Amino acid sequence: MGRMKEVFMQMQEEAPDTNPAEYLKQYAEKLCTTEILCPNCTKHMLIEESAIDLFCKGCREQFTKTGNNRVKFKL
Repeated sequence: MGRMKEVFMQMQEEAPDTNPAEYLKQYAEKLCTTEILCPNCTKHMLIEESAIDLFCKGCREQFTKTGNNRVKFKL
């Protein structure tokens, strides 16, 4: 079975009345969220844009990953 079909079936089990586009947006956000707390606002976890680029959804600050759980502000 394809990956998208698995995601669709999971969506139907979890929230059958949800808009599929909204569910996929939330699902993708869960996949990209890291376990690194934003050093600027300390309220939200950072979201990966690429392998080294991160941003905070709350304060919209951008960061660069420098190590395993280390980040620095993007210039």
